[in-house]
Amino acid sequence: MKTKNLRKLFDYDYVKDKLFVKVYTKNGNEYLLINVPHREIEDLVLFPYVLLDKSPTGEIVSAVISNDMLKAYDLDENVLIDLALLNSMGLFPAVVEDINTIMARLIGIPANELDTPEDVPEQIVVTNTENAFGASALFYPGVMEELVRKHNGNYYILPSSIHEVITIPDDGEITYEELKEMVTEINHAQVSPEERLTDEVYYYDVAKREFRKGEAK
Repeated sequence: MKTKNLRKLFDYDYVKDKLFVKVYTKNGNEYLLINVPHREIEDLVLFPYVLLDKSPTGEIVSAVISNDMLKAYDLDENVLIDLALLNSMGLFPAVVEDINTIMARLIGIPANELDTPEDVPEQIVVTNTENAFGASALFYPGVMEELVRKHNGNYYILPSSIHEVITIPDDGEITYEELKEMVTEINHAQVSPEERLTDEVYYYDVAKREFRKGEAK
């Protein structure tokens, strides 16, 4: 990046409408944890970025915000993360969609014509309109609450990749241990290391309005 443009990254007026967030796991990102403002949520971390370019093909060019940049903005770390989350909703709107609807669209048939076993729990995909770094859309204001309505109660969150997560209702038909084994197997068999988020399974508790790691019952 040219020096002139690099200086712009220290100008809050220049970056404020370009802020967005990405979510990664703590493990392997220790350097960022030291040098970048962030918000830890269990073993996941939200990092603020500046959008530099977005191509018609969906390629996103961005720069992570450093502690030195935050100091230049004269902003509190939490304020910056909140602003980046709100701005993400405009730059990369959340997509919360039933997996059967997605599959039917890919195949080219109406969703009600898709042959789905009755004993398979409803699965909802959370990503963004670019399908890029869309796992962070789970943390947009209101998204977890929207999922409560869709699942009619508590639900599990399965990290599919840094680009999306899948949620399923806690209907008592499948255990945390089974879900964690499934996530781990899929991650290491089908997801490239650079796009892998985590092998953990998470849980949203409606009564406590709490996002947390899943646990054995």
